[in-house]
Amino acid sequence: MTFTELNSTVEGILFILVIYKRRLNESDSFISLVNSLKNTHLNIDIFIYDNSPSSMILNEELSGENWKIHYVHDETNPGVSKAYNEGFKLGKKLNKKWLLLLDQDTKLPDDAIIKYCRAVLDNNEHSLFAPILVSTNGTIYSPCNYFFKRGFPMNSIEIGILKARRKSLLNSGLLISVDIFEKVGGYNERLKLDFSDFEFLDRYRKISDNFFIINTECIHELSSNEQDFHSSITNFTRYCKGLKIYIVADFDSFCLFYLTLIRACKLSFRFRNINFIVVFFVTLLSISTFKINT
Repeated sequence: MTFTELNSTVEGILFILVIYKRRLNESDSFISLVNSLKNTHLNIDIFIYDNSPSSMILNEELSGENWKIHYVHDETNPGVSKAYNEGFKLGKKLNKKWLLLLDQDTKLPDDAIIKYCRAVLDNNEHSLFAPILVSTNGTIYSPCNYFFKRGFPMNSIEIGILKARRKSLLNSGLLISVDIFEKVGGYNERLKLDFSDFEFLDRYRKISDNFFIINTECIHELSSNEQDFHSSITNFTRYCKGLKIYIVADFDSFCLFYLTLIRACKLSFRFRNINFIVVFFVTLLSISTFKINT
């Protein structure tokens, strides 16, 4: 891969970073992305969508030696789906070919940009690329086995083409062609966070049979790993609201509904607090849950 090829590929990518109550200069994703640019002589466009109540970015951070930031602050916190769709619109306006999606807590390795570009150049017939997302203790989060509309960890990953059937990916780190993003129909903005990736990829599978896994690992931690009660009940409530939108009248949804009830029971036992079970029933059974999404 020549520098000309590398530079041309990078120029075709819009990096989309969603932040919430996190200073930009404290975001693992932003810090590691900037670090990956060191000594490369590359320049990138970054779209920052700030869902925080007040702005999390300083004016002097809007441009740097290797990057230019396009910034939107939305205190209404519409979620990641809205942010990705707005990033797509900007990408079209800037004549970008690719969108690279990031949340605020993903650590990219120093050679991430080079690995992404090499994968695209060597496999240009593919339209969706993903890194391997792992936890700090080595658990593989993405790609994952996909059953009952839920992700389950894989024991090992093969680099390259991955059949999309019964497999899925998490949002952060996805590199999607602008054309395919548009063809899929973008993200469902009713799903603010939880299930937004699975629902998007459910529609992607109707267009393509596979993903391409890049030979790079990113450190990623799930919000569901929060240890304190307040964070856990907030995340579980958000999860149930997303579930209510996502599930339809089929067997997989019934299984996911049942698994969520088990999760509510486990969380209630862990924190010695019945509120998780209350949230489950109030959120999911307040109206008819099993419906056909439109």
